[in-house]
Amino acid sequence: MTIEHTALENKKVSHLIESLIYRTKEGKVKWERTVTRNRFMADLDPYTVSIRRIIWTSNATFAYSLDMMDADERRVVTLRNELTPDQGDYDQLKELFALAQDSASPPVEEGVDKLLQELERR
Repeated sequence: MTIEHTALENKKVSHLIESLIYRTKEGKVKWERTVTRNRFMADLDPYTVSIRRIIWTSNATFAYSLDMMDADERRVVTLRNELTPDQGDYDQLKELFALAQDSASPPVEEGVDKLLQELERR
């Protein structure tokens, strides 16, 4: 079942996004990169949550998509925000995407260390 856009369900989805942001900041939700560019997933057994950024090339703007899948890979929640930044959950989705991206990226220091090791081998 995909959530329809009623006031009660929108409140629940907004609360879900807020909770994901909060728990990601605490380090309790770990995001991973996927094979799809600009898409990150978090395993929250028995659900999987994914967030992605979509680039509209026609006007060089971004949209964000949040999906929640059950253990059978059925979509339970889908939220797509193709609105302007001052409407809907755009800012929350943008923040969650940035946090997921940071969570899934190796620390800068680790990347520098690997680069230094490679340079030393040459």
